[in-house]
Amino acid sequence: MCRSLPPWSTRVVSVKMLTAERDWLAITHEPARQSITTTIINGVQRQLADIDAKMAAHVKKHHADVADLLMSAKGIGAYTGGNLDR
Repeated sequence: MCRSLPPWSTRVVSVKMLTAERDWLAITHEPARQSITTTIINGVQRQLADIDAKMAAHVKKHHADVADLLMSAKGIGAYTGGNLDR
């Protein structure tokens, strides 16, 4: 993960990478699929989980007054809430 980017930017890049790797699965021959899935896709998913946790902590710390209200709305989570201070 790039440490110089803010979490929301790093998340956008990671989601794009995950989408691209999943697209590769459709055209990759069978022996390489397992490698792509276990190495790249699982790694990016772990990275996204870490980013989401950091963003949730950021929202709770810096926007505590509205964090619970925001996240009580369906479809609003740490990612959306984390974009409020951009």
